[in-house]
Amino acid sequence: MSENSILWIFGIVQVVLVLAIPAGIGAYVSISSRVARIETVISMLGESAARALHSPDDHLRIDALLDKYLDRNYELSLEEWHELLDMMTKIESDESSSKLERSLAGQLRAIACHKSFLPPPHRLH
Repeated sequence: MSENSILWIFGIVQVVLVLAIPAGIGAYVSISSRVARIETVISMLGESAARALHSPDDHLRIDALLDKYLDRNYELSLEEWHELLDMMTKIESDESSSKLERSLAGQLRAIACHKSFLPPPHRLH
C-alpha cells in the first residue's frame, strides 16, 4: 500500500469519527432525557394511585407501606417492592374490591414490578 492510500484511509476514519462521536452523544442525551420523562410520569402515576388507595380505615391493610411509598419510595428495599407487588396483585384479583381499587392496584403493581427489576441506587453509579 502506498503512503497516499494509507493517509487517505486514515483521513476517512478521522472524518467518520468526527461525525459519529457528536451523533452518539446527541443520541445518548436524547435517550436519557426520554428515560427521565418516562420515570417522572411513572412516579406521578404511582403517587396518585397510592394516594387514592390510602384510606382512613385501612380496610385493605396497605396504608403503612403506602405511607412509606408516598414519603420516600426511593428508600424502599427490594423486599418492600416485592411486598407491595404481592399486595397489589391480591387487591387486583380480589373481586370484592371496587373496580377503581383494582385498577389503581394494577397501576401500582406495574410500577412495583418495574422498580423491582431496577438495580439499587447505590449500584447505578
